[in-house]
Amino acid sequence: MTGTSILVVDDEAIAAESLRAILRGIGYTDVRVALSGAEVMAAVAERTPGLILMDINLGHDDDGVVVADRVRLEHDLPIVFVTAYADPATVARAKVTHPLGYIVKPVEARNVQVVVEIALHNHQLDARIRQSERDLRRANERLDMAVRTTGVAFWEWAVPTGDTRFTERWAEIVGYTLDELAPVTIDTWARLCHPDDLARSNELIARCFRREAAHYDCECRLRHKDGHWVWVLDVGQVVEWNPDGTPLLMLGAHIDITQHKHRAENALALERRLLHSQKLDSLGTLASGVAHRFNNLLTSLIGNTELALMQVPEHSAARESLREIRESARQGAELSNLILAYTGRRHVVVETIDLGALARQMAPLLEAVMPTAVALVIDGSATVPLLKADGTQIRQILTTLVSNAAEAIGAPGGRVTVTVGVGERSGADLDQMHASDGATPGTFAFIEVSDTGCGMSPETVARLFDPFFSTKFIGRGLSLSAVHGIVRSHRGAIDVTTSPGAGTTMRVWFPVTGVAHDASA
Repeated sequence: MTGTSILVVDDEAIAAESLRAILRGIGYTDVRVALSGAEVMAAVAERTPGLILMDINLGHDDDGVVVADRVRLEHDLPIVFVTAYADPATVARAKVTHPLGYIVKPVEARNVQVVVEIALHNHQLDARIRQSERDLRRANERLDMAVRTTGVAFWEWAVPTGDTRFTERWAEIVGYTLDELAPVTIDTWARLCHPDDLARSNELIARCFRREAAHYDCECRLRHKDGHWVWVLDVGQVVEWNPDGTPLLMLGAHIDITQHKHRAENALALERRLLHSQKLDSLGTLASGVAHRFNNLLTSLIGNTELALMQVPEHSAARESLREIRESARQGAELSNLILAYTGRRHVVVETIDLGALARQMAPLLEAVMPTAVALVIDGSATVPLLKADGTQIRQILTTLVSNAAEAIGAPGGRVTVTVGVGERSGADLDQMHASDGATPGTFAFIEVSDTGCGMSPETVARLFDPFFSTKFIGRGLSLSAVHGIVRSHRGAIDVTTSPGAGTTMRVWFPVTGVAHDASA
């Protein structure tokens, strides 16, 4: 450190020169002298020294402690006091400037060398400590910013005791404060975690404890304070082990990934709808061609059967066979129409529809398809906007839904209720519905059919509108598929509410500003 620049401050020139000579003698060649407080500030401004040796009593109304404090505050320079006064009062007054040492007059070269070297060493050490503190403070600030922007929550688990520490952010994710969850232990996590996810989490943690995995990583659902489930990415690692190889301390973090999960689910649902739409388009193209050829064949078959019936005598046994051929051909034509309805390729005849009036007008026909002892209630009194739709297809929807509802009741004493209404549907609402591919948010009129029947499981609802799917017997299962296609062609949606033993409500929504789409052209 002998290359360090040193400033000697003493109001007595002889004393200052003597100290400069000592410093040069021990190897410090860059030594300057200041005789007053003003000269000190000028010398520091001209060239900053690496160390100042400051006489406490400068004379001329200058006070070395005051000058030293000013230099420390403005320039952060290391200072060693040189004084003939080592009394407690003087030392206490000098301490406020945080000096790095004292040299007591009369000055000895050996003492000067020791004090100067220790002062310079301590100053460098202090500088490194201050820089480390600044670096640590910046690192903490960056970490705090990362935690705030990413919403990461941290946890610490003492495995043998179960004692657990969570950050306040962890509690916020599930809608609580830490005080509301106190006392917090590992059981707090277990109580909030979804049972299905808890079993998987425990197995993954056990793998870490057996040292089969270096890290723990699990997506889990936590029950929020208001009752819904929050998805979190839970990661952690054992950082301390007992000598016997058992885990002692585990650290980890939670990241709220609920929105990410929802976006992924929505993207998957969108992809499924796109694939379904593409499948329908392909099926529609195929069905249009097949139905055209098929209907031509059936028309010829029915026509020739009618001619044969006219020519065959009434008493002929062949007449019954011809009637069965004619009926089978008509059923084939009906099947073809149902396929076209499912694919949305049936011809649409647009007219103005009043859903309430349509439901009331169809009451006698709907009564006719009801089993004995099953009541039909039709409430078409609500005022709903008029629709631009295909009346025949809307009637087919209502007939199919009422017929299916009646069959679902089975036992006598049940009830089927038909109501109409109007409401607003958002994009999120439509995303949860069936046949909503072409629907857009807005005002919808609806017709609702509910029953007191056996209800359906989620698995059944998932396949409810698939072609030829039926819970009854083989050969059925196109009627609801046709409803699905009709609703799609009208850019509507279907909402199904049901559970086993609780009946079923099917609500079909039609946009009041939309016009049925004729995809047969």
